[in-house]
Amino acid sequence: MPQQKDLRAIDVQHMFHPNTNLAQHQKDGPLVLVSGDGCWLQDIDGKRYLDGLAGLWNVNIGHGRKRLAQVAERQISRLAYTPTFGGLSSDVTITLSELLASIAPKGTTRFQFVSGGAEANETAFKVARLYQYMKGNKKATTIVSREFGYHGLSLGAMSATGLPHYWEGFGPLAPGFRQIHPPYCYRCSYGATYGQCDLECAKALEEVTRTGEVAALIAEPVLGAGGVIVPPPEYFPAVRKICTESGAFLIADEVICGFGRTGTMFGMDQWNVQPDIISMAKGITSGYVPLGAIGITEEIYSAIAVPGRTFWHGFTYSGHPVCCAVAVENIGIMIEEDLPGKAKVAGQYLAKRLAELLDLPSVGEIRSMGLLAGIELVTDKSTKEFAPGAYGAKVLRFARDAGLIARLVGRTNVIAICPPLTITNAEIDFIIDTLRNAFVKAGRAEP
Repeated sequence: MPQQKDLRAIDVQHMFHPNTNLAQHQKDGPLVLVSGDGCWLQDIDGKRYLDGLAGLWNVNIGHGRKRLAQVAERQISRLAYTPTFGGLSSDVTITLSELLASIAPKGTTRFQFVSGGAEANETAFKVARLYQYMKGNKKATTIVSREFGYHGLSLGAMSATGLPHYWEGFGPLAPGFRQIHPPYCYRCSYGATYGQCDLECAKALEEVTRTGEVAALIAEPVLGAGGVIVPPPEYFPAVRKICTESGAFLIADEVICGFGRTGTMFGMDQWNVQPDIISMAKGITSGYVPLGAIGITEEIYSAIAVPGRTFWHGFTYSGHPVCCAVAVENIGIMIEEDLPGKAKVAGQYLAKRLAELLDLPSVGEIRSMGLLAGIELVTDKSTKEFAPGAYGAKVLRFARDAGLIARLVGRTNVIAICPPLTITNAEIDFIIDTLRNAFVKAGRAEP
């Protein structure tokens, strides 16, 4: 076992970090974290940090929950692994599917398990296309997504992701994907003003579905990595109507928004919208072990479960018993402690405190829903010119020095705040006060 004092050097020498400026990392090295409790983390030097991004948008119940460790230990001792291929199953996998059916949006009755969000979305795409194929709509293969949407970085998921910096150098993208403008009211692609518009961002879907070639639209309830973009309340009901009328599925990418994050168990519950397919991950286990899933309706299941045909799709760790056991316990904690309800109340306090930052010259807009928030940085409030990524990085450097971990998203000009759902008002105060001090130290954003 290497000495702690060597860990940073060993990381720089041997590790190959995802979504990281590798050249810069060679200079700076890692922040090595060794323990966590609630909303707080501790590094190898004993310094504490408030985890303002809940790990990677996923540690919903907070760090250090011993109940999950105990459940994992018991399951490993009893049955560590069995596949779900060919009709095999495990008791905890079955239990999790029943539990999800009881909390998912109405009509979602069948579940297949994967290892994470990208795998869930890849599965959702294939199910949507297979349904259309089985129904005789063989030209309906296009997956529509939205600019600024994030759906993962495997090939199909990356092709649906609407953030071009994730594509550069990895092309060509997979065929059969198309993007439309998002409901980004602060930077409306149609030059409209919310309240005086015709909801052109939703009607764009109507245009692309007229050819009959669209299998599905995939959409996050709140666009997360694209900049925490919260849609207007009329948006998803309008999208649901268009999907129903055109025969295209609505895939709700609930990977970030699911499991209490927005103040309801699932993000689509905010508008009482029923998706056809739900992809989920992250909060399903609060990040304690890797797990994802998709949920589908009975109608979809009936179309693909036909005599003489095998569903030729799956992954080695689909329905992993240990991960499913942890998920059952994790969701049980969420229900026992009403963490979605707590996220709603805490989110209202967070929104109130965040609004105080609007007096800062480089804060253009603040958006939030539940405990998911974004602070958009600009060089000029009147022109809304994007602040350079270097400026946001400087703000977050000062914040980290003071004990707060957050992240830049969007076009690297939005500070994302997404703490564990257990956060207290005092901890929210720490986030806001730390950010304000960091902005003051960083000065005004310059073009």
